[in-house]
Amino acid sequence: MVVEKAFEVGEAKAGESVLVGDEDAAVVAVLYVVEELIESATVFVETAADVCVGGFDRPSVVVSVVSKTVELPIKVAVVFLSVTGDAGVERDVVAGASITSEAEEFTVWDASVAAGRACVVKVAVSTPPFDSFGVDAKFLRELADGVRPWHRVVANYHLLLLKDSEFRNSYEPYGEDNPGIERRLRRSIDSGVDYDVTAITGRWGTEHGVNALEDLFDRPRSTTTEEFDQFEKDLAHTAQKLLEESVTAIVDEYVDRIGTSSVGLAGGVALNCKLNKCVRESPVVDDVFVQPVAHDAGLALGGGWIDYRPDEVDPLTNVYWGPEYETDDVRELLETNKIDYAEPADLERRVAELLADGALVGWFQGRLELGPRALGNRSILADPRTETSRDRVNRFVKHREEWRPFAPSMLESAAGEYLENATASPYMIDTFDVLPEKRDELRAVLHPADDTTRPQTVREEQNPRYYRLLREFEAVTDVPVLLNTSFNDHAEPIVNTPSEALKDFFGMGLDVLVLEDVVVTKRDSRFEVP
Repeated sequence: MVVEKAFEVGEAKAGESVLVGDEDAAVVAVLYVVEELIESATVFVETAADVCVGGFDRPSVVVSVVSKTVELPIKVAVVFLSVTGDAGVERDVVAGASITSEAEEFTVWDASVAAGRACVVKVAVSTPPFDSFGVDAKFLRELADGVRPWHRVVANYHLLLLKDSEFRNSYEPYGEDNPGIERRLRRSIDSGVDYDVTAITGRWGTEHGVNALEDLFDRPRSTTTEEFDQFEKDLAHTAQKLLEESVTAIVDEYVDRIGTSSVGLAGGVALNCKLNKCVRESPVVDDVFVQPVAHDAGLALGGGWIDYRPDEVDPLTNVYWGPEYETDDVRELLETNKIDYAEPADLERRVAELLADGALVGWFQGRLELGPRALGNRSILADPRTETSRDRVNRFVKHREEWRPFAPSMLESAAGEYLENATASPYMIDTFDVLPEKRDELRAVLHPADDTTRPQTVREEQNPRYYRLLREFEAVTDVPVLLNTSFNDHAEPIVNTPSEALKDFFGMGLDVLVLEDVVVTKRDSRFEVP
């Protein structure tokens, strides 16, 4: 049987379908995405009975997509299958696409379906020029879905909710290998290149996965983020282990398949800096680029670059792309609100001296950073040399859990003096081991469990004023490093405007606020700015 249904742009919606087959083997074809660049597309769905696959007679489903107007080369199509089986559990079955740049009609999916189960074929048509790079649709599907739901489920089980990236980066090193936990997880999921975690994660949100973990381990989810018992630490450790196992296997597979030792990472999982370290240290990898806005907000970058080939996109050198404010605007705001301020002749030197004297500084400069990391323009800064400094930032400024470490900014030219296998890391998205002889200089920015750190390296051309501040702090302390965390209170967005910075300054335990060329301190503060 062959069924043809055409969808015009603007009419195609998720859920529109054509039924193929009978009650014993129903197949529903859904045109999932139609790009605006394609005026119309036709979906062909056909079944062929009695196809022997793996020793079983099963009906086969073939889906073809024909674009009537798209220019060559044919755009990539990603197709996957959801099979509803026993107890209503859904499982994704992925098949590679056959993509050609010479024909207007191409088959993108061909696989077998267990008889007697309803299934949904989803066809996603997209326009990025992946086809010229030899990357098949299965790999695109793996990268698109990633293993993010897996770690998000584990994070929610620990009651970390939307802070799962912090959980992955911060909490895992406190755990240890636990054969019992690992054995149960491996019975439930598949790791490696062909990983499948859907038995735990489900498909729609994380609540299904949290419930699955409660059943798997016969214990309820955590109700606090302040403390975790050894089981919870070991679960985090094991989840990270399986994540690294799967992603590094995918990297190994495609480094060999494509014939390159250069790897690019993006997607929410790429905010896992410990995973990035594993990829960077892989013997088959020579170079790694992690897209700094790797989470969902990075879709804005893809939207802007969708019509460009990779070699037409300028190299990314910084992410200072947000709003900025002039010093005159700051003066007007302060004078309107009757707030005293000073303008030191050598601002960077005076702020470096204040930091060395223990001040906690709100630092507001230039254009807001794009992405999840504060990189020296909307930052809270402190002396990196003592645990006391770290604890003061946690307790009086950030109001967050004590177990979460802070990260440093350092001069790129000094990275080799502090980090093992140092490389440039301008976006604070990678982890490094700290050289043993330098750990005492970085106590506030070391992970307490494994003596690693997640640095931002700074060059003068990237951020001239921040570079000068680091230079001046080095001149005062012999340490070209600062503790750098985002300028916001716990669970709030990073400050954007001078007004927001003032609100947080007076609502938090900060000692000094630097707004462009202007410095503000609090009444009766011991920190003076002449």
